[in-house]
Amino acid sequence: MRITRHIDPGHSWFEVKRSVIADLKLLDKISGYSYQKGGMVYLEEDCDADIVLSALEANHVYIIFDNMQTNRESWVRDCDRFINN
Repeated sequence: MRITRHIDPGHSWFEVKRSVIADLKLLDKISGYSYQKGGMVYLEEDCDADIVLSALEANHVYIIFDNMQTNRESWVRDCDRFINN
């Protein structure tokens, strides 16, 4: 699975399909510090990303990370906060 990490000078988020998080039965574990847009969730790096990445690892999913870095605030910050609905 390819996961893009969006990095700005203050923080980073891991982009994962909402359906993947739902399949792992982890939607209720994701905090409001993550963001969402369309069918994608942008998991904040400090807690939420570790929850999902650890579950993927436990399910033997091979992950390739692509880094998207900017020296400005990331557009991810303009997305809606994550809501488990």
